[in-house]
Amino acid sequence: MTRNKEVDMLRRLTSQYLDVCANPLQQQKRVLWRKHFDRQGERPMVCIRPYCMGDTLYKYLNIECESPLFRDQEATLKQKLFMQSWGEDTVPYPWLDLNASLDKSATVDYWGFSLNHETVAGGGKNVYHNVPLKTLEDIAKIRPPQLLYDEEKTAMDFEELQKAVGDIIPIHIQRSPYRLFASEIICFLRGMEQVMFDMYDNPGFLKDLVKIVTDAELEQYREADKNNFWRSADQFNYTGSLDCDDTASPEPNKPCAQGEAWGTFHAQEFTMVSPDMLNEFILHYEVPLMKQYKYISYGCCEDLTNKISLLKKTIPNLHTIGIAPAANLESCATQIQNDFVISWRPNPAEVLSCNFDEKYIVEYISKRLSILKENTCTVEISLKDIVTVQNDMSRFSRWTEIVKKSIEKIWS
Repeated sequence: MTRNKEVDMLRRLTSQYLDVCANPLQQQKRVLWRKHFDRQGERPMVCIRPYCMGDTLYKYLNIECESPLFRDQEATLKQKLFMQSWGEDTVPYPWLDLNASLDKSATVDYWGFSLNHETVAGGGKNVYHNVPLKTLEDIAKIRPPQLLYDEEKTAMDFEELQKAVGDIIPIHIQRSPYRLFASEIICFLRGMEQVMFDMYDNPGFLKDLVKIVTDAELEQYREADKNNFWRSADQFNYTGSLDCDDTASPEPNKPCAQGEAWGTFHAQEFTMVSPDMLNEFILHYEVPLMKQYKYISYGCCEDLTNKISLLKKTIPNLHTIGIAPAANLESCATQIQNDFVISWRPNPAEVLSCNFDEKYIVEYISKRLSILKENTCTVEISLKDIVTVQNDMSRFSRWTEIVKKSIEKIWS
């Protein structure tokens, strides 16, 4: 495809996207999200996160641009337009995001090492194969990543995108630091199984390793503060919306303080670890990072059933707790009630990916919604970690319809 055709396509998609953003329905959803974040919501909010589908979604959306910059924007626009057709509650914002290009000198491989991932049957990867920190002495070889951007490359990308569509939509450059997630990094460096042994055999070493990671993240925060990198439009939690009455409303390229932003934290790799050990090896080092943010959304795919009391007493600015499919929803709802927002994640294999039994979906959703309502919970239903829909993309909109009908019946 020629560059002119790529530009024409982007402009057409951008115009369609801006029409969606201007729909009065979006303002109605913003109002619902504000009430939701204040734990005075009218109903559970519903959002779908299809980001694990990768190439399957790309093929369905028929991504055509060849230029990497335009291809990324085409994919993003088509995905957002597709998501809006499902009828869920994600709010689109009237700008395009452009990630500032990282300076290649900012990192030396992965924390100073080359990761040797083993490809396994089916195309997956064993990410803990041949990990770099084989001995305790190897910790001295760690080289934390730095928050450095390639300003020349970023300016070139911005100029190219600005020329293509900048006259009809703002271009927002994202510069805020990415979360580093200590539990994930130490397992990549040391191996998950070995980390489990280290908690008993080498606790001092493991704490030193976690502190290196969290200190590196804190240093990135300082660099972002010094260089005025924080932007209100960069800070999105699981809902995709941060229109809260007491936080900085998202606007393209609008500076904000870290203390106005949301932070997301988790320790998925520690799901089988006791609350005391989670606190000793992870939370003790991450809470100082959490305190830099306005609000914290905690949890991803780990089972937090037995850790909620720890989170409540340890994280002073805790706002939202993620309840994974493996968790005991009734126990979690009883512990949380309306003290925090619950981001409930249904099991995608049960309610979307496999066979799509509508009767079963209604029973699954209704039973759990009743538990949440009985405990006066403020709830967002976040369907994520979707790998397949068995080539039936219509399931997204049908699932949303089923869920919203169940909400209307149970929450009214």
